[in-house]
Amino acid sequence: MSAKHGIVEIVESVAPTGIQTEAFAMTESAATETTFKLRGIETTYTIPHDRYSGLHTHIITSRKDKPVYLETKADGKQVTRILIPQLRRIAEIRPGPFNVEMRAKGSPLKLVMPTELFEELGELVRDAPQNKKTLLMTDDPETHRVLHARLPFERREETAAARVFRVDAEPLSLQKATEEFHRLAKAPEIPFDFPDEYCNARAHQMFRRLRKRRVACEKIWNYGGDGDQLNSGIRIFTPHHPEGLVPWGFHVAVMIKVHLPNPKKTEVDMVLDPALADRPVRLPDWLALQHDSTAVHVRTPPEIFDQELGGTEPPMYDDNFVETDYWLDKARTLSWQRKLALAGASR
Repeated sequence: MSAKHGIVEIVESVAPTGIQTEAFAMTESAATETTFKLRGIETTYTIPHDRYSGLHTHIITSRKDKPVYLETKADGKQVTRILIPQLRRIAEIRPGPFNVEMRAKGSPLKLVMPTELFEELGELVRDAPQNKKTLLMTDDPETHRVLHARLPFERREETAAARVFRVDAEPLSLQKATEEFHRLAKAPEIPFDFPDEYCNARAHQMFRRLRKRRVACEKIWNYGGDGDQLNSGIRIFTPHHPEGLVPWGFHVAVMIKVHLPNPKKTEVDMVLDPALADRPVRLPDWLALQHDSTAVHVRTPPEIFDQELGGTEPPMYDDNFVETDYWLDKARTLSWQRKLALAGASR
C-alpha cells in the first residue's frame, strides 16, 4: 500500500507502550504497539511492529507537545515514517528547471526542494531570504530533499545568560592534546557517526567539555566555494554514510594550541575533530581533508555557535547549550534511523 502525503502536526498524546526506546534495537519488537494522536486530528495513529518500532516510539514519546512529520499507509492510520521537522532560516535560493537548491543559515547542507513544491508554497519560501523568516522544514535525512515546509507553530523562547569567557591556558603537549581528543571522540552524547549535519552542535559540545576541563580552544570555520556555499566543493570521505562521501557547504570544529615534542617546543594550531580524523591534526591537514582548495577558513572565539561568513549578520550564541542539546538529540536519532535502514537493507 502506498504512503500518503506527509503531514506535520504537534504530538498531543501517546498511549503507554512496552517498547524499550533507550537501547538500540536492530530486531522487530514484540512489545505492545504504540498509539498516539496529533493535535486537531481525530485519527489515532499506530506504530506497527517492524525494525523501526523503537525509533518511531522514541521520537513520538520524546516529542510530546512538539511537531513531527508523519507518513502513513493508505488507511491513514498505520505509520510508515516519522521524521523530526527542523526550524531553518533560508539564507540563499537557486532555482533550477526541476529542483530548487537552497542553503539554510547555520547548516552545511545543500537542500533540494522540488519545483512543484516550491511553486505551491509560493512567497512563503520564495521571499524567505529577504524577509528572514524562520520556517519549519522537513527533509529526507539521506537525500536532503525537502518534503514539507510551513511557518512554525510557535517561536522558541531564548533564555538570556551571561556570556561565557574563554579559559586562558598554556599550549598543551601533543600527548595531552591526544588524550583530550580521545575523550571527545568517546563522548556518548556527540554522534560523530552522523557527519551529514550539525557540526555546529558537535563543535559547541566539544567546547563545553573542554571548558569543564579548563582547556582553552577556538572555533575554526571552513566555508566552501570561496564563501559561496551553494557552490562549495567541500566533501569528506567517511564510512559513516551509505555513499561513503558527504558534501558540506561549511564545516566547524574546535582548535587548540599545542607545543610539539621537539627541542624548541614549536607551537602549532591543531584541530580536534573526530568526525574527520582519528587524532589531532594540524590546521593545513584539517583543511586538506575537506578537498576544497577555494574554501575560506576563519577562526573565532569558541562561544560563537553560528555565524555567516563576512559578518553580514550578528553571530549567534548558545550560552546555555539549549540549541546544542536539541540538535545533538536530533543527530543521534538520525544516526539510529540510518543504522536501522542499513541493517534492514543487508538482510
